[in-house]
Amino acid sequence: MKRTLTVTDLTRMGGAYVCVAGQAEDGEWVRLHSPRATEFDLTAGQEAILYPAARIECDLLRPAPAPPHTEDYVYDPKSIRPTGRLTADEWQALLERSVFASVAAVFEAPIHNDLGRYLMEGAGPRSLGTVRPRAINNVSYAPGADGNWDYRLRFYDQAGEYYNLKITDYTWQRYCQAQRGPAQEPAAIAAALTRMLKQRTVYLRIGLARKWKKFPDRCYLQLNGLYTFPDYAEGRTFNEF
Repeated sequence: MKRTLTVTDLTRMGGAYVCVAGQAEDGEWVRLHSPRATEFDLTAGQEAILYPAARIECDLLRPAPAPPHTEDYVYDPKSIRPTGRLTADEWQALLERSVFASVAAVFEAPIHNDLGRYLMEGAGPRSLGTVRPRAINNVSYAPGADGNWDYRLRFYDQAGEYYNLKITDYTWQRYCQAQRGPAQEPAAIAAALTRMLKQRTVYLRIGLARKWKKFPDRCYLQLNGLYTFPDYAEGRTFNEF
């Protein structure tokens, strides 16, 4: 079935894999799950085609829900066609319409706090949602224990609950990488980003990671998207960093 989507989530996964999700014109939330997309599927030539606020047309072949990942669809990657981009006002309006009262309200299932925040596999009606933080604590940007760069945000949601979540937003990670240099240490970048977020309107796209080998029954919370108004990226897409 051919559908038009607005991309809301562009998430870095392991290796070259990325995850793309968005909202259809009828309001349904859709994750392009199978086949898994890679970084190479995000562009056509030098142009980005899959990025937040982009509108695309694609063939959704069949739903493939696996709670809490109820938004999953099998799709035809060859059918993806860019059809435009939302204006800044349209983009903020879409995010605002999708805001939940709290992180707990997004998932409607117990959020466990043991070596991170997670839901149990199979719990809850959804794996995606938007929140506006009550307060930003700080941005973390440093090498992780596994040798990869670790991007995190510590914040309070509107219910006053504190979260320390990994930022898997692909554009944010590319933006942070572009800031690095001999005269700009990661700690200084993190401090500047923290100041910036505290001065802007922030929307967070909260998502659930897939279960993994170490904890096959857990789906950890992560930040699929971090969007600011005014836009920290100044209208640029990931491939411009």
